Amino acid sequence: MFDLHNHLLPDIDDGARNWDMAMAMAQMAYEDGIRGMVFTPHNSAWWARYFQDKIIPLTNEFQRRIGEKGWDLQVGPGAEVYIELDVLKRLKDGRAATLNNSRYVLVELGFTTWPLYVDDVMFQLQTAGYVPVLAHPERYTAVMEKPQLMQALAERGIIGQITSGSLEGKFGSRAQKVALLLLERNWAHYIATDAHELVNRTPTLKVAQQILKANFGAERATLMTRTVPEMIFRNEEVVLESPLEYEQPQQRNFFGALFRRSF
Repeated sequence: MFDLHNHLLPDIDDGARNWDMAMAMAQMAYEDGIRGMVFTPHNSAWWARYFQDKIIPLTNEFQRRIGEKGWDLQVGPGAEVYIELDVLKRLKDGRAATLNNSRYVLVELGFTTWPLYVDDVMFQLQTAGYVPVLAHPERYTAVMEKPQLMQALAERGIIGQITSGSLEGKFGSRAQKVALLLLERNWAHYIATDAHELVNRTPTLKVAQQILKANFGAERATLMTRTVPEMIFRNEEVVLESPLEYEQPQQRNFFGALFRRSF
């Protein structure tokens, strides 16, 4: 399996605090069956001024330490880029990173907002040759309330990444239901851990893979935990399955039900 969204790089954001914690998280991932990782610390206009230059050296040091352990674990640099108006400029200036130096760029929004400029920024990225990957859409309030927002993005070739913890119910039943809906409709396309620590937000995919298998079958479970993320890791073209149309949930008619019970 491949994990393209995590916060293992030490002392750089709200993830691993030090090298001991970072290596413990890497060991947990390796023992879970993960064989490729892209490290994706948070990246915003403010953050980039202080931390972007640390990503490559830290990734190289991580690879050295993994080699000493003898683990068959490939790693690469990346970032979780906060969507702001200057995202494209940050990428061009080297103040933000794509996933393992590929065409794919992991982007995120604030959990309670869906800015009006989202479509424009996505269009700018695509026009410049990047493929946007939207992190954890199932956790955004706007998507919970209007899941078809992701249908519109998927129709434009924008990839959706679901968090393993959402499938496990760690972020509540609503996020879990939306995650399954987005995957079922082909509005989201692969799974990542978004790991931050060793207890709750862990660098593990195996449980989520079993949930996918139970809901969508073994082939799609493999597609979403290994095939698609590995293709992104290697900068290969990902051909998305056609997004399905939105189906409005049927609402119960209280008065109709009351009328039927009266006869």
